[in-house]
Amino acid sequence: SAYTCHSSRPCTDLPIDESSPRLPGEIAARVAQTYGVIYSDLRKRTVAVSDTTRGFDCVVSAANAVGQGDKILRKGAMQCLERTLAEDPGFAIAHTSLALLQTTLYLEGATPMPNSDWLEMARDHATRAVSLMPHNARAHTALFWTRFFSSRFDDAFESAQTAMELNPYATGTRARVGAAHMLRGRFDQGAGLIRAAASANRWSPGWQEFFLFLDAHMKGDDVRAARHAMRKSALSSPLGHVAKIIVVSRNGDAAAVHAARAEFAARFPEFSANIAAALDSYAMIPQLRDRLISEIAAAGNGLEPANPAVSATGVAQ
Repeated sequence: SAYTCHSSRPCTDLPIDESSPRLPGEIAARVAQTYGVIYSDLRKRTVAVSDTTRGFDCVVSAANAVGQGDKILRKGAMQCLERTLAEDPGFAIAHTSLALLQTTLYLEGATPMPNSDWLEMARDHATRAVSLMPHNARAHTALFWTRFFSSRFDDAFESAQTAMELNPYATGTRARVGAAHMLRGRFDQGAGLIRAAASANRWSPGWQEFFLFLDAHMKGDDVRAARHAMRKSALSSPLGHVAKIIVVSRNGDAAAVHAARAEFAARFPEFSANIAAALDSYAMIPQLRDRLISEIAAAGNGLEPANPAVSATGVAQ
């Protein structure tokens, strides 16, 4: 296509010579900005981020880092995005990617840099992305995600609505909105969005497995809950480890529980060191938080159990 985008040429500056009609290029640019684009040259090679990498390669690396849960990959992707924005502060896609990556680090309990806060930095980048590209669905998704975990729920779901109106086909946005509804106690509404997103993709990010587990777990479907909790991809997020510990503890296998806890501590040491405090980052309703803490405590994780009679089917907040 005459209007193919490359990592070296942003879609906002599509090649149009004097003999080319401007309208197709302008349409292509608007579609790319709103719905996202896979750059043709990047599809043909694996992105390997180095100390000098800049530009769209960093965006691809950040997406891989969020999906895989690799700490080294995440550190490299974040540094890559920061280098890019130092040279080009107006690169909105990089702001979006950094916001989503920093929110992930916040949720995992990762220790931030001195005198900084992951979620505050993520909000700033998401806000900047929306100001630069107000018609970009992914930018609004990032703003929704950061607002939600800041407990700005009305503002968050307003951003979510905008994102889904701009791109109703974005399964990643649909999954995040579904997860947010479940965390606020609207389990059926949220689970429907999560399941729809998962069914639309051959592969879904590992963090979604916890919410598929939670849907089954709340309904007493132990077989389906175990299927999602025991998937390897689920362990890319700390909540996936929580789900695995709950599932293996039900089998009464102390050795399996010990192994699951050790794996959790090795992968997410900050989160696993104080699960109760870490769960507070997720802005979930108290009933759900208490139930998860009780079930982890029952698995012998050293937490004080909450009231086991408390149900996580509480009223949405």
